[in-house]
Amino acid sequence: MKRALAVVLGVLLGLILLEGACRLGAWPSTLYRAARARRDGAGKYRVLILGDSFVQPKSELGRRLERYFQDHGAVCLNLAFRGMGPVEYLRAFRVYGAQFEPDLVLFNFTTINDVTDTMFREPAELDHWMSYSPPPVRSFLLASARENLERWRETCWILGLQEAARRGRDRTAAQVENPFLAQGGSSMPDLMTLNVDVPPAAEGVWAEIVRIVDAIHGDCARRGARFLISVFPSTEQVNASHYAEFRKLGYRLDERMLAQHPVQDRFQRLCRERALACNDLLPAFRARKKEEFFEFNDEHFNSRGQELAAALILGKLESLGWDRPPQQPH
Repeated sequence: MKRALAVVLGVLLGLILLEGACRLGAWPSTLYRAARARRDGAGKYRVLILGDSFVQPKSELGRRLERYFQDHGAVCLNLAFRGMGPVEYLRAFRVYGAQFEPDLVLFNFTTINDVTDTMFREPAELDHWMSYSPPPVRSFLLASARENLERWRETCWILGLQEAARRGRDRTAAQVENPFLAQGGSSMPDLMTLNVDVPPAAEGVWAEIVRIVDAIHGDCARRGARFLISVFPSTEQVNASHYAEFRKLGYRLDERMLAQHPVQDRFQRLCRERALACNDLLPAFRARKKEEFFEFNDEHFNSRGQELAAALILGKLESLGWDRPPQQPH
């Protein structure tokens, strides 16, 4: 009995020590980053970035935005990560946004896959995050363990996709850096066009995206935070020179999308109806399309594209006066 009690007490002590270590940043989690950013941002302009791999901290675009705000005395928390979609943007905002209490939220929507990312989510998952409220006390140890497990699972999946591409007969797919892109061409040929067109059959998906935007903007409005939507264009809308490579992967592309902008039009209407700030990057990318702003065998921005996207986002913020905190009354 005494030995069992000693074991239990030893385990509890170990868990307490591990929790303390996680709270000090020994195994940083997003929860830790949010708590630290809030602490560092006391009395400063706090900026929250939501998005996917286009704007994640490891990307050049993400680093440009973070560096800009840091150079202007603001504190920036970038929650963007590869593979995320609008439902995950809402999740990140609800789980960590309350912890950080941002003054400005940058909602970055990509017409590469954010429509289909929403389409593939179970409605119950969105309903859960719509009504989610973070508990008053959370374990940094559990947060770190959960994130590491999710990252490990994702890494194993990506390695599996890469290995499948290498073993396959399609040499074009094997040469593509993004395994999701290679998989999409074989499993869902209309994936790229679905994300820029949103056909009538996908109206329910657009309604879910509107729910997500309304939820995040509603929370921002209640807290007095600013909210900017930036819509990133797809290479299908900008560069015909990339069509041949994507067709080799199995994609069916619609050349009419080089002159049309259905998703961007939807966001413009939504922003007018809701009086939201909207930043459509497509016109600027099309105006300079000869400069090639996308990776040749990938749908992500190349270095020039990331530089242009950063300039357009920061330029929009400066035009709104949102690159700095509101003027305090005297």
